[in-house]
Amino acid sequence: MSKWSEIYKKQISEANSLDVFIDEKLAYKKKLIDTVKKYCLGSGKILEVGCGSGITSTFLGQLGYKVIGVDSDPDMVELATSIATQQKSATSFKIDDIKTLKTVENHFDVIFSNGVMEHFSDSDIISIVNYHLSMSNYVIVSVPSDYFSNNQKIYGDERFMSTNQWHAILSKTTGSIVKKFDFDYNKPITGKPQFIGFVLSSL
Repeated sequence: MSKWSEIYKKQISEANSLDVFIDEKLAYKKKLIDTVKKYCLGSGKILEVGCGSGITSTFLGQLGYKVIGVDSDPDMVELATSIATQQKSATSFKIDDIKTLKTVENHFDVIFSNGVMEHFSDSDIISIVNYHLSMSNYVIVSVPSDYFSNNQKIYGDERFMSTNQWHAILSKTTGSIVKKFDFDYNKPITGKPQFIGFVLSSL
C-alpha cells in the first residue's frame, strides 16, 4: 500500500463512512467545483491531474461532465475507481504522470488540480502548467496557502506559500491569470484563506 493510499484510507476510516468522507470533501471544495463548472464551456471535457481519491472528479462526472482523473499512484487510481463505481459516476481514472500525460490525447475545456502543485519546484510548476495550457482552454490550480505551518505537512515535501508567491510563479507561465479565489476547510483563526486558487487561460 502506498503512503498516499494509507493517508486517504485513514481519513475515510476517521470519517466513519465513505459517504461522510465524500460529503466533507465536497463541502469545503464547493468554490473550487463551482469554478471548474464556470470555465467548463463547450465540450464539457474535464481532466483532473493528481486526482487522489477522485472525489471531485467523481462528483463532476455525476453532474454529466466528461471527466478523466489521473494520478501517478496506482493505489490511488484503484481507490478512486472504486469510489466512482460505488457512486455510479462515469468518471474514468488512469495511471499517468502529470508532466507527460501519455494516456490522454483529447483537448479539454478545463484541466484542474487541488493540493498537487505545492509538491513541485517553481520551474516544474511553470513547465507543468504550460504543458496543461497547451491541452486545455483553462487551467485551474488550487493549493494550500501559507496559513499552514511546516508541522502540518501531510506528505512532507509541501511548500505552503502566500497568494503573492503563487501569483509570481504562475505569472511566468504562458497563460494569463483571469481569476483568483480562495476557500477554507475550517474557519481560519488568522483570517488567511486556507486554500488559494488561480484560473489561467490559454485563449
